[in-house]
Amino acid sequence: MENIALACSEVIIENEADDHILLKIIFVLQATQVPVFLLALFELTYLVHKKRSVHFCGMFFDEGRLGRYKAGVFSTPVKSFVFRNLIRFLASLCCLLGFFANFDLLRDKDEKDTLAGRTGWWQLLRSKDAIYSAHVLMSLIPTLVLVFCSFFLSIALWRYGINSSMVVHSALPNPWSFPLFGTLFLLIGQTFDERWYPFTSNLGYLIYSLSILRLMKEIDKDIDINLEFTDFLKQVARKGNAISVKNDDSEVLVIGDQNQKLDIDELEDDEEIV
Repeated sequence: MENIALACSEVIIENEADDHILLKIIFVLQATQVPVFLLALFELTYLVHKKRSVHFCGMFFDEGRLGRYKAGVFSTPVKSFVFRNLIRFLASLCCLLGFFANFDLLRDKDEKDTLAGRTGWWQLLRSKDAIYSAHVLMSLIPTLVLVFCSFFLSIALWRYGINSSMVVHSALPNPWSFPLFGTLFLLIGQTFDERWYPFTSNLGYLIYSLSILRLMKEIDKDIDINLEFTDFLKQVARKGNAISVKNDDSEVLVIGDQNQKLDIDELEDDEEIV
């Protein structure tokens, strides 16, 4: 997406067609890239912890009505409301910064504006120009916010995968840690200068996207196993305290309080006949 935006913008701007509708659509899509990643990763992390009632960001999903009453304004529903809207606010802020940088809403017409979206932090921090274009900074801040939030959320997911996941992994580097490595690649890709930034930035976003997709696959697996285990517990509850005992040469199923005895060998013969 970013390559298309940069390529099309250069061709269209050279032709002095700044108001071209295709250019505007591409810039809008590019500005929504970071907010979508941020919202998706937070909602995935929130869903996983809530599904298994694992505490997350000070939220205890199994505290019950009495616990919420005692906690008052610090109860889990209140914290959930605050954190989810905080992430939405950050996503909206990143989207606005993207619009400002892509559409040149400041209208300062600085020559340095051409570097917005084409250079990383290394060139920005090493520059001795005190009036370096604000567009370069605005184009980098959304990804910086995404990296900061992703580090926290990725560590929470990794901790969940080690301590609370239905699937036990033998090694610390497991699918639950992939978003953390994806975030590291995303951060590294944002540090290069004008020469390497287009390649490293897109490579970082590609690896980050693949890590999120791999995480979603692992979450689906965890939810499916959780549903299977829940179904197993429901079946056990329906059978009550039924036990299986052996009497002489035949195995008998004794159904708890009803004192019903069934010959399992006869049941197997009936099933074969059916």
